[in-house]
Amino acid sequence: ITEEWFEIQDELLDGNTSALNRVAQIERKIIELQEGAEQSIRSLEVRIDKGAANSEALLIEISSEIRSQSYLKSMLRDVGRMKAKFSSAGT
Repeated sequence: ITEEWFEIQDELLDGNTSALNRVAQIERKIIELQEGAEQSIRSLEVRIDKGAANSEALLIEISSEIRSQSYLKSMLRDVGRMKAKFSSAGT
């Protein structure tokens, strides 16, 4: 998804405003990935709460999911900035 986002940014910065259609698509993908990460964290937390024997490994997985969420949140902010920049440029 990162590569796709960089491609869209490049197209927009090169003046290809038709790439704006792809911005909404990638925004939806990012949100879906965030939701998936959140569900994964909840599932891992339940397993830990139930006394899973490998709770240390599960905590490492949770940490990884949290880092993913942070990265996705950053991407979503970038998407928002890019949408604002090009929607105001078109008016």
